[in-house]
Amino acid sequence: RKANFPESINLMPNRTFENCTQLNDLTLHEGLTEIGIFALRNMPMIKKIPSTVITIGEGAFNNCWGVDSIFIPNSCTYIGDYAFASNQARYIEFPVIYSAVEGRTILDNTSYLETIVIKSPTVLTGGSYTNIVPSWRKEAITLKVPDYLVTSYKLDSYWYEFGNIEGFSTADVKDWIISRPLTLNNSRFEGKPNIT
Repeated sequence: RKANFPESINLMPNRTFENCTQLNDLTLHEGLTEIGIFALRNMPMIKKIPSTVITIGEGAFNNCWGVDSIFIPNSCTYIGDYAFASNQARYIEFPVIYSAVEGRTILDNTSYLETIVIKSPTVLTGGSYTNIVPSWRKEAITLKVPDYLVTSYKLDSYWYEFGNIEGFSTADVKDWIISRPLTLNNSRFEGKPNIT
């Protein structure tokens, strides 16, 4: 079954498509800014989250299936608790703008997950209850962060438990959004990014 979310609406209300297990082709339009609580829970995962989404509500994509990779758009600043829990993705990428974790256990019960890419130019932080993935899953996941932050992540009390922490070149990152003080070790930004 197929559906198109109306272009005249910028907010997808809570539980809009929850439990629509037969809906296997849903198109979300550019201009959508908020995906509500449990809006797409228990259905096939959409192929692309619109680049205009700012808020992903609690459990919005909980128990969604059918995609190998999830790319959270650069506009997204808030991701709620269990937003991507119980999905089948092996790869998830957090955008440059996402620098502080609000939701707890965003990726709970993601037994397929192999790689998390964090593009933030500062170490991703959270509160005392933050738990991006459950502790028992950390060793099986590779964490990829900007080259100059590898040591900072390895020394962080939460992130050091991940199985492997690797750096990636920042030469291809065109725009940095810096929301907290930078920590630069023995390296610097590669390339010439725009900085906000």
